[in-house]
Amino acid sequence: LKQKWTETQLLRAWLGDDDQGSPIHTGNGYSGSKPPPMVSTTGQLALKFTTSAVGNRAGFRATYTTGCSLLSDQSYTVTPSRTSIIDGDIVIVNCNTGYTFQAPYAGEAHVALTCQPDGEYDKTVPVCSQAFCGKVPAIENGYVQSSTGLFGGNQAVYVCNPGFTPPTGTSLTINCQGNSLWEAPPTCTELKKI
Repeated sequence: LKQKWTETQLLRAWLGDDDQGSPIHTGNGYSGSKPPPMVSTTGQLALKFTTSAVGNRAGFRATYTTGCSLLSDQSYTVTPSRTSIIDGDIVIVNCNTGYTFQAPYAGEAHVALTCQPDGEYDKTVPVCSQAFCGKVPAIENGYVQSSTGLFGGNQAVYVCNPGFTPPTGTSLTINCQGNSLWEAPPTCTELKKI
């Protein structure tokens, strides 16, 4: 709503289609300055404007938008988390671990979307697809013991052959990353004979 009121003008608002719904105004209502944005998640908002007949600025002007759709998908995370997205709100979309943006956002770390007055985002909503890493890399003096798959977020576990060991503190597990590459595989070195 865009309006500057005098003390003789008052705006009250309720969720629903009449003044029996839950009020979203404070005190007796909004007066004297621009009210905050009012959001209805039900699609209904009742307004009651009271003014005096004195003066030449009687009435008010309101603008409204339908808001933008909430984004929800197992392949990405949206921040900040919201229950509604209205005109001017900006949300950041990040692909989850093991996923990567598809065109036109391939290679991007995140995508910022702004909700416009027409209820649409300023850009195409991104798509995140699970990365494909392909065959688990082989290693010398060891082998792949198990793998949970070949896609982003999957893991492979290696075992060193008898007489060989990984360097101290080295993990024998690698992950398929969101960039479609396996982490560097471990090395197995010969045990020193005493």
